[in-house]
Amino acid sequence: MAEPDDNPFEEAKPDDEGGGSSGLQLGIRIGLMVAVLAAGSGGGYVLGGLIGGSQASDPNVVPDDAMQLIEPESGPPDIAAEDFHYIKFEPITVNLNEPRLARYIRATIVLATKASDGEAADKMITTNRKLELQSWMMHYLADLSLEDVRGQKSLARICREIRENCNRKLWPRSRPLIDHILFEQFNVQ
Repeated sequence: MAEPDDNPFEEAKPDDEGGGSSGLQLGIRIGLMVAVLAAGSGGGYVLGGLIGGSQASDPNVVPDDAMQLIEPESGPPDIAAEDFHYIKFEPITVNLNEPRLARYIRATIVLATKASDGEAADKMITTNRKLELQSWMMHYLADLSLEDVRGQKSLARICREIRENCNRKLWPRSRPLIDHILFEQFNVQ
């Protein structure tokens, strides 16, 4: 006696005439793929929000925690002010590198050298050198975007880059004398 061809455990063959079940299987597979992709995307979005914190929807809005007073990481917080000699620059106002040039920085930068190096620093930073450094600082700040000046890490990076470049320009072949950079004023409008 011959076995019937209606075995429910056999897969439908592509050359079968009754392809209704293969179309159903294809629809189920596509539906499962879409569901897996949607779940993965949604999970990634939620996980990113949990790990990275919430972000403002408007990129021009500065978060409240970024408006706190920020002390650069390169500055020594526990050393008395009389241990340093300060060289103050004129206030710098430049537009940020933004599409409509609607944002600007107004900063007053102060170079701090150890008190023992103050006289040597004053000799090196003559009026002409001070103008050159201030011009370089203007160019550097004008090349920054709003994202480049947002947050404590960004300001610490700016201080570090200003310090390194000033030391390189003033003392290219000797020991750098600028210890750290201070912002007497740093406004972003």
